[in-house]
Amino acid sequence: MKIIASLLGLMLALPALAGDTPLQLSFAKPGSGEKVSSYQVKLLINRRDEQAFDIPAECPSVLAARSMGADRWGSRLDRTLWAKVANDCEYYEFIRAYRHPVAHDFVSGYDFRNASFSDFPLAAGCGDQASGMPPPPGCMPLPPGFTDFAGLIPFRDGEASIPPGLDQVCRIEDGVFHGFLSQGPAGVRCIPSHHSHDPGFRLLSVAFADVNLDGYQDAVLRLVPLGRGVSHTPILLPLTRFSEDGALVVPQIVPPVQPMAMTPPES
Repeated sequence: MKIIASLLGLMLALPALAGDTPLQLSFAKPGSGEKVSSYQVKLLINRRDEQAFDIPAECPSVLAARSMGADRWGSRLDRTLWAKVANDCEYYEFIRAYRHPVAHDFVSGYDFRNASFSDFPLAAGCGDQASGMPPPPGCMPLPPGFTDFAGLIPFRDGEASIPPGLDQVCRIEDGVFHGFLSQGPAGVRCIPSHHSHDPGFRLLSVAFADVNLDGYQDAVLRLVPLGRGVSHTPILLPLTRFSEDGALVVPQIVPPVQPMAMTPPES
């Protein structure tokens, strides 16, 4: 996930919030795939030398080394490991930058691993417009490395005969979905599939942050695209809602802001 340089620079410049609890995210441990909250990895940093990094504690050092070109050395396996670790670090730094106190939270209790598509914004939003559908007026695109549902699940034509309500049986089942979207007279519909080679995604983890700084908690889904001929680099899908039973929507992401320093009173 290549987050735009300006956004990433702001993220790395932000200190941890005073009194904030440690950020706990899950990662796949290199080699074993074990789900862990931290891991140690050795990365090739030049033609001959390796350096050990503790992830996520030393993520700023990893991203700084990558910005200097350290990820270009070694074999394809070395570069693939670099890409995996850098992706983990960008994810960690992104969530860390947006961990602000919120006034409202309608997403942290939602079961995203077994969610119904009837709750999801299936129409094109502000992500990468893979469907060719125009975004709503005034909609700002999501940064690279992020998506909405229109960019995550491909559209299939010629599905006018799909029975009404089929989208109700489209679900994420234990974190996995395979299927398509269809645009018809009744709007955007979901077409489930039970074939592992069809497009879909696997939900790796869900983190919570306020990515548009509006005081409402947002869920950030980390997903791996599935299917033939797709990149398996994890991508992020931000979602939020404004009431306990409200529809999920894709929030726009704004640059993180550094907490304001308190000006001491005049003596």
